[in-house]
Amino acid sequence: MATVTTDTQDPRPYPLPQIILGGRVEGGPRSPIYDHYAGVAHSLLPVMERLGLAQTSISTASPIGCAEAVAGNACIMPPLLVGA
Repeated sequence: MATVTTDTQDPRPYPLPQIILGGRVEGGPRSPIYDHYAGVAHSLLPVMERLGLAQTSISTASPIGCAEAVAGNACIMPPLLVGA
């Protein structure tokens, strides 16, 4: 984690960084996030199997995740995107 000072007496000859942070918070049965997370799980499948963490078929991960989120009235926040 970075710490940025905003002290006006800062001796550095360059400006302080400016960062843009953006993200989505969504839910409901039509959200594309379930397919996104199923894709992430698919790419991690070899490691998950090696560690004994793969408990369901990746092809059913998206519908199961969707059903559980909708049943729990959940909102899901994918990873934030940072641009500088």
